[in-house]
Amino acid sequence: MRHVWILSLVCCLLLITGCLEGTEKEKEIVEEVVTEPEANEADESVGARAYLQGYIDRLLGGDETVKIKVLGFMGADFGSFNSIEIISCRQKYSETGEKVDGTFLIQMHVIGIDQYSGKRIDKIFERLLMATGSDYLIM
Repeated sequence: MRHVWILSLVCCLLLITGCLEGTEKEKEIVEEVVTEPEANEADESVGARAYLQGYIDRLLGGDETVKIKVLGFMGADFGSFNSIEIISCRQKYSETGEKVDGTFLIQMHVIGIDQYSGKRIDKIFERLLMATGSDYLIM
């Protein structure tokens, strides 16, 4: 049990200290999409998708520091990943049907191996991305 708390603390510290900013390439992609004045909903979601894809690429490339940022504490203990695929990225709407500006719901299909049992995990995860000017915040 102590290991779980230490791992959670380390992940939170990594998230706070080093994982709050994307790479320059990700920022350029986001700025191109966000600054277009005539962008419609489909065009706006391209920037959110590109932002999260950058973190997925880092995770699949072996950068474990972004694991919590991409998947969060969602009840799956992945030891390794076979694939992470973004299956949808759409504008978020409130319960009353109003558009929540700058907020996107992204669904990912994740396949991997459980860290403890070695069994295959096949899950769909949802993450919220909020636009914060020229960047995004993963919720």
